[in-house]
Amino acid sequence: MKCCYFILLISMVCLLFVESSYGTDKNFSRERWYQTAAEDLLDLPLEELVKIKVVTIASGHRQTVQEAPAVTSVITAEEIESMGAQTLSQVLETVAGLHVARNAMSNYPIYVIRGIFTPVNAEVLFLVNGIPLKDLSYGNRGLGNWEWPLANIERIEVIRGPGSAIYGADAFAGVINVITKTYEDLKGVEAGVRWGSFNTKEAWLLHGGSWAGFTVAASLQYLATDGHQPLIEEDIQTSYDQQFGTQASLTPNKANLAQEFLGTQVEFSRDSWLWRIGYQQRDDLGMGVGSSLDLEGSLDAHLLHSELIYHPKILNSNWDITAQLSFQELSNFGIYHLFPPQAFGGAYPAGMISHQGTSEHHVRFETHGFYTGWADHRLRLGIGYEYADLYDMFEARNHGPGTSEQELPLNSSIVNFTDTPSASLPETGRQLHYLSVQDEWELLPTWTLTTGLRYDEYSDFGNTLNPRLALVWRTSPKLTTKLLYGTAFRAPSFVEFYLNDSQVQGNPQLKPEAISTWELGFNYAVMNFNWATNVFHYRIDDKIAYTRDTNNVFKSQNVGQWEGYGLELEGDWQIKPDLNVSANYSYQHTVDMEHDDDIGMYPQQAFYLQTTWLWKPAWQWQVSTHWIADRQRKFGDSRPAVADYATVDLTLRYQKPDKKGISWGIGVHNLLDKQAKGPISRSTLPKDWPLDGRSGWIEMQYRF
Repeated sequence: MKCCYFILLISMVCLLFVESSYGTDKNFSRERWYQTAAEDLLDLPLEELVKIKVVTIASGHRQTVQEAPAVTSVITAEEIESMGAQTLSQVLETVAGLHVARNAMSNYPIYVIRGIFTPVNAEVLFLVNGIPLKDLSYGNRGLGNWEWPLANIERIEVIRGPGSAIYGADAFAGVINVITKTYEDLKGVEAGVRWGSFNTKEAWLLHGGSWAGFTVAASLQYLATDGHQPLIEEDIQTSYDQQFGTQASLTPNKANLAQEFLGTQVEFSRDSWLWRIGYQQRDDLGMGVGSSLDLEGSLDAHLLHSELIYHPKILNSNWDITAQLSFQELSNFGIYHLFPPQAFGGAYPAGMISHQGTSEHHVRFETHGFYTGWADHRLRLGIGYEYADLYDMFEARNHGPGTSEQELPLNSSIVNFTDTPSASLPETGRQLHYLSVQDEWELLPTWTLTTGLRYDEYSDFGNTLNPRLALVWRTSPKLTTKLLYGTAFRAPSFVEFYLNDSQVQGNPQLKPEAISTWELGFNYAVMNFNWATNVFHYRIDDKIAYTRDTNNVFKSQNVGQWEGYGLELEGDWQIKPDLNVSANYSYQHTVDMEHDDDIGMYPQQAFYLQTTWLWKPAWQWQVSTHWIADRQRKFGDSRPAVADYATVDLTLRYQKPDKKGISWGIGVHNLLDKQAKGPISRSTLPKDWPLDGRSGWIEMQYRF
């Protein structure tokens, strides 16, 4: 692989020499560069100009993907619709270097960016309209808030690599920002229905209009499904049955992944003000496999969010300021059947059962501004505050102990441990203050240096400082070269801090995990062809893991070090006006330095190919292929490596060019019904987690 890197770098250096005449001419002024760029752009057909993508996620303001000081991807609403994706996970799987793995607990999606895999998936920051969505218990999106509805998404922006210099905690492996539709995106009414396999029913209603001097964007979305119900052949209870000579395991059986979703959002804007409020609830979310196959457990989850944004149109000719106040309320209640009836040789006749619920709220205030009063500089200053409170923790169970002071006898009835010393987590909160500064300096007509620094101070683990450095060279109007460096951190979750159990303990002395990343990127665009190459290397320190302490108890500790490297190749070719081909390939390798072995569970290689054919003016075919390969086991797991797989998706869509009136689509996911599996810990599922097989859908929309 190192030989491949060497050949790649030599090739790119040769290309730089060919293209760099624009930047080496001493008489080549900024005006001359933009004139040359404009002349090149005038050669492009109009439809190619429309395809130029912009992002805001890289630096806080609009930039083209090519010139953004980060490795970014953008997926638009039109692309989501064309690919026929039914879930957010299916959309994100099209991004180079991003793989969606699965946790057997309710089929929770794990967004693996550049080979950084953990079952909880707290290393990826998930934003909705620029505001973090994460719970305090595990530091991730929350068990019940993992698939954002698609109909109301205007675009998705992704950073691969660190983002803590702008976004703070958990922008570690990457950042995903889901941006919802505004009045400008809708300007009318859209209604749609979808039916699909696994008894899936979906409906949505979107509206963009005006009322009492306000522009309004509103959405209402509903989904009910049985899920793909994978067949689980064996679980951990199977091994206990062999030990005790019992038959308590519920396997072989199909996992329960049913759920019902209802969500709504309304956005009002007027002059410099915008107010957005939304609510989502998921009911009867099937638990899949936790400690063992759970056919009766379920989870109800609720999310209430509201944001008030003030962005004056003209404050000062040199200043552009935005202030934002946001509120989130996350709550969930679950009934978990950890082990089935007669578990552990009949010690638990009714099974091992736990009832758990949490409620928390997050209040955030942020203001940031761009100052452009200095020649060749764009300065961004930010200040913010967050208060997050896990204010209600409910816990009842028929098993124990939580601590040695309150052991439960076997075959006990369910006992309420809420607000007792044996509760798993305390009701507590944390506060955050932060400052950030970023400068974009136009060094030369074709060189931009972006530097940034963010200081975060937490009430429970102290402070952290994270810089970024991005040198972007517009080598020619066709070629852009980037050299990037940044650090990021992941804040310890409340489970890692405070978990209270006789066998597993939290640690209030934890430090945040830290990552430092170097990246080298090239983007070459000419006429109807675009090619991007990125090479990266990172090192993770103070990795949090559970290790045995002197009391023979597993305790969370900063003990791990990981190192990773890889490359990403992306291409898009508009072969002719009615035919487009895009593809990406990624290679990543992540090593646990303690064992000098691959961390496992993620694909070292992935390939995606998509062909879109505009068959007739209103008819479109799209065929896509995913190939996932080289998923190793974790250190100490002697099972064979997980088998590679490739899936094919097919979509046919009818839609008028003006998008008005009736449109419809039909599609098949995993057309060849590939029986693939995702790696799961041996102690939970000896035969891994079956991924979804062939499924179909049909939808109808009406826009007016």
